Amino acid sequence: MIRMFKAWFRRNPALAIFSGQVLSIVAFLGMWQFLSLYVIDKFWISSPVDIFTTLIRWILSSDFWFHLNITLYEIVVGFILGGGLGVVLGFVLGQYELLGKIFDPLLVASYGVPRSALAPLFILWFGIGLKSKIAQAAVMVFFVAFFNTFAGVKSVDLDFINVAKILGANEKQIVRKIKLPAAFPFIITGLKVGLPMALIGAVVAEFISSNKGIGYLIMRSTGMFDTAGTFAGIFTLLFVVMIINALLNIVEKHVLRWRPAGKYAGSAE
Repeated sequence: MIRMFKAWFRRNPALAIFSGQVLSIVAFLGMWQFLSLYVIDKFWISSPVDIFTTLIRWILSSDFWFHLNITLYEIVVGFILGGGLGVVLGFVLGQYELLGKIFDPLLVASYGVPRSALAPLFILWFGIGLKSKIAQAAVMVFFVAFFNTFAGVKSVDLDFINVAKILGANEKQIVRKIKLPAAFPFIITGLKVGLPMALIGAVVAEFISSNKGIGYLIMRSTGMFDTAGTFAGIFTLLFVVMIINALLNIVEKHVLRWRPAGKYAGSAE
């Protein structure tokens, strides 16, 4: 039986992995449902059936889509701003060693500050509207994107650069043909790690001060002791991250199509 399974796995690796993922999810939800019925009061952990029912009720409501669009807007704009600035600054400081040495202590010290602690300051600066949530999401992404890009530029083999110079390549060609492709795996990894960070930033800011967004729905459900609604909001955020991460995987495969299959290069802060 085990040999047959191994042979099937070798013939259909993608299908086998997908089947394993589905089975693990079904087993987890089944155990959760059992615990909620016979072991732990549903008040504390709700149940998959109740959560699914709440999600369906939300989906059929226009109010849910309004809150979801608000949170998506905060995540996407914050992700683009923070990730873009982090990649550009990381590449520039990695490219110019003197600038890197000048700003490195400041950036490392800033990275040590809990980003969630900045949320009240952003509310003071930008108000309780969308701008403070976008700023919080952006700062959560920035450092991950920056340090990964910086590491990617610094990881370039100097022998490649020296050979390119011997062959007559100028600085722009070295950046475009050597440094940028070498840094791409690090950049993509940083952005993929930064995605859930952007979500955390936006939702934390919504927790602190907001009357709209998925974070607001979670807080409202918690205030009403609606455990199913709280978990429904959490699962909504989970689905959002999965979908956006799948899009990033498509971008990664396209941008890094030159990389040999199975070759990994990247860093995550």
